[in-house]
Amino acid sequence: MSNTKYSDVILISSDGIQISTHRCILAKYTEIFQKIIDKAPELPVTINVENYTAEIIEAALNFLYDKSDAIDGKERDVFEFAVEYGIEDITVS
Repeated sequence: MSNTKYSDVILISSDGIQISTHRCILAKYTEIFQKIIDKAPELPVTINVENYTAEIIEAALNFLYDKSDAIDGKERDVFEFAVEYGIEDITVS
């Protein structure tokens, strides 16, 4: 996630921080985000993630980008995020 040059989704956390990511990653791991992205009229797609701070969202995304230690110490909150957005790769890990 360090290279945001080709990011096409912006997640806005509960603390108002914009987190750039890639729709191909979100769509791969969660149908919920996939449906939101598919309905969006233009890029980048902006999605409000009202119940989670940037720290939790970034930890979950980093986990999906194969940084398995990204959720250390944040497991409970990341798990709740994963359940809410249907990210099974986190909930079954």
